[in-house]
Amino acid sequence: MFSADELRRFFRYRYDDAVTESLPGPTSSLAHVVEIACAVLEKHDLVDGTFFAALREERPRRGGEIDAVEALWAAPQETVKPFAWSSPEQLAKIQLEALPTYRDHTVSARFLVRGAEAAKSVAKVLVHRHFGAKPRYRSDESPEHSTGTGWLIAPNLCITNHHVIAARHGEPDVTPEDFDRQARSTTLQFDYLAPDAKFESVPVIESVAADAELDFALLRLPAVARPPLRLRKQLLERTRETPLQECVNVLQHPGGAPMRIGLRNNFVVHGDGNWLSYLTDTREGASGSPVCDDDWGVVALHRGCRELKGQAIKLDSVLVRTENYGVQLLAVLEWLRRHAPALHQEIEAAQAALPR
Repeated sequence: MFSADELRRFFRYRYDDAVTESLPGPTSSLAHVVEIACAVLEKHDLVDGTFFAALREERPRRGGEIDAVEALWAAPQETVKPFAWSSPEQLAKIQLEALPTYRDHTVSARFLVRGAEAAKSVAKVLVHRHFGAKPRYRSDESPEHSTGTGWLIAPNLCITNHHVIAARHGEPDVTPEDFDRQARSTTLQFDYLAPDAKFESVPVIESVAADAELDFALLRLPAVARPPLRLRKQLLERTRETPLQECVNVLQHPGGAPMRIGLRNNFVVHGDGNWLSYLTDTREGASGSPVCDDDWGVVALHRGCRELKGQAIKLDSVLVRTENYGVQLLAVLEWLRRHAPALHQEIEAAQAALPR
């Protein structure tokens, strides 16, 4: 059924203040809004066929529900108990069976198909650490790797975090020389979806652009037969005072493990020109992941987590104390436009060639 807020807006659009001033506030249930609204409309002799016709015109997809409500309203009192106008409990019960939170959380089934397609362009990043130009090895003589996540932003370009390629964990900052060596010693693993999965290993040729402040690195790859992810063209902006609504999904390789996706409680908390924060679950190793909207357009490059300040948010009755965050992709593109125009043009051309 339509929500309480939709019904409230309809009443205020159609009737004057004398009719609508008694409507309950925005936190009221649909049942309560209907009960009060119909009582007010009865008082003004406004509940008739015209009322239901206008409601049907306003919400054509709800025609069946409106027809049922009108039939119950018009039936003689002795033959049928009034619908929910005098029984908000009944209407609340019916409504809760459909939308328990008065918000439609469903998405198109294509969401799953497009998510699976997007996963093909996301890779586990393995960085062979170097110190003073020397590669580091473990006691068993295997390469000492640091892991993260990366994804295709153009056919032969992978993007990840600067700190993923820097690969330092409580140690002195990486030198520019070791950063370049580590980039050239990095390997991407596509299709790593299970421990026994057959994945495609792609060596990185070199780092072609990087910025520590925005925390991104662009890596040149050999030819890869995979499409880049589609970038969202609009900035995702949100103030901390706005109710949680937009959601983002993060394809990631936490801890170097097979790919996982954060889908639960994945609300956007705040978004400005450079940074986006969200409640989507991530773990160490997710750095560099694509942060996607529900159309699988990449909004941001995941960076890490930080303390949540100035907001009291509860999920599953637990007070949220941290938020995940990443750099807005439009900020990265603007940096490239100013500092690496050829790369910016390469990405723009690749994006323009993608099917919409």
